[in-house]
Amino acid sequence: MMRRAASVVLLAPVVLLTACQCFTPCDATKTARAAVTARNQGYGLLYQTVADESQVDQVLIIKNPDPPVAELIKAIAQFARDTKNKLQALAEEDSTLVLTKDGLPKAETKTRDAISDATAKQIIFSGGKEFEFRILLTQHQALNYITHLAEAIGAQDTHRIRKHYIAQVAEESKALHQKVIALMEAPYVDQSK
Repeated sequence: MMRRAASVVLLAPVVLLTACQCFTPCDATKTARAAVTARNQGYGLLYQTVADESQVDQVLIIKNPDPPVAELIKAIAQFARDTKNKLQALAEEDSTLVLTKDGLPKAETKTRDAISDATAKQIIFSGGKEFEFRILLTQHQALNYITHLAEAIGAQDTHRIRKHYIAQVAEESKALHQKVIALMEAPYVDQSK
């Protein structure tokens, strides 16, 4: 019994020291994993959004808006396709970059799906200037989201090349967003000022 007590007394500091040593690296590992998860969720949201936007020009098969609107829709779709392809290439280069997990709760995913379905119906069943307004409105929302999401991702990503690329995505999205706003404002705002 005495030997057991002595062993416990002698082993207690070793166990305590080992636990303390693991505490800091374990916390650092958890923090690093959390940062990678947060980064991947941001990239997952961006990838999902540009994948959706990459098909926006498909509506031009059945709709015939004025040339400035049609050209802008085509430019947005091309930007989204290019971004989608580059994100896929970045994920192939870095196995820790996962584009398939957005981290959204189910209620948010269902809400987004419902909004997307309702918006698609509004666009399909509209025509003329109403169609142009609705499609430009969706692009205003999508590009605004892409711009700010890319900026947020860039602020947290530590990979120099990705960070530079994501800054470019934010700038391109912002420029397209300004073109959408200009088309939406044209009937209402005096452009000569």
